[in-house]
Amino acid sequence: MRIDLNKLMKLNKMAKEGAQNVAYNLSQMLGIDVEMKVAKIEFVDLSDVPDVIGDREVIGVYLTFQGLPSGFLVVLFPTKSAKKITNLLLQGIEESNGDGFSEMDLSAISEVGNIITSSFIDGWANLLNSEINISTPQTVHDMGSAVIDPILIQIAQQYDNAFLFNSYIKAKNEDINCELLVIPELEKLMEAIDRL
Repeated sequence: MRIDLNKLMKLNKMAKEGAQNVAYNLSQMLGIDVEMKVAKIEFVDLSDVPDVIGDREVIGVYLTFQGLPSGFLVVLFPTKSAKKITNLLLQGIEESNGDGFSEMDLSAISEVGNIITSSFIDGWANLLNSEINISTPQTVHDMGSAVIDPILIQIAQQYDNAFLFNSYIKAKNEDINCELLVIPELEKLMEAIDRL
């Protein structure tokens, strides 16, 4: 399926709204200025998602959302960015655990991932004036394919495409890279986009 330019521009508007909402809520949580930008949006076939994500080590947080639109949202942090998150949140609370992640580290990353996923969808709901319900976010620490494959197996019968939002968060002069993978019910997403 092809997405026309007008719809992509509207999707970009939704992405910006979601990112602004994420930045605001992270700023409230951290007590510092936070900026989030979506650098690029890719439209990919579901079968190509594992290749796009690759097999690097990541920490992922994912949830389902129901309403207009509906689907799955996954945020993926490369380990370097995940470590930057723990340094921001746990500064003065816990000593850095080298390259590994302690339980407290993973809890901090999970909390930030929860805020990113839920705030991104809330931003869409605000822009669309739509009610979108979300599930409790789940956190997984593994290689990229091991994070993504169980989700894809679960939904392969219902979904064909995904949007990948290459994003970064800037806080205290740190660039934290993350990827937001949205796997939507395409008809509902197009209906939502047409509202804009």
